[in-house]
Amino acid sequence: MSIWIQHLVVLLMAGVAVWIIARQAFGALRGRSTQLAGCGGCKGCSTVPPAADSNRPPKVRIVFLPSESIGIHKSR
Repeated sequence: MSIWIQHLVVLLMAGVAVWIIARQAFGALRGRSTQLAGCGGCKGCSTVPPAADSNRPPKVRIVFLPSESIGIHKSR
């Protein structure tokens, strides 16, 4: 295989890779669901909301307090 044919093959593969990435990036910027801007992880987009499970305990709200609010102060 000629060196020029090898260069053309490599440039063609690089061009195809850039085209695929650019197409998905522009689709993501336009708000379409692409592999870059999917609906989150491997679960994909769900059109039906998950059913409420009555066996599940209620969610607990976690509140973080700053260390200054705890009440333990060093004497100066």
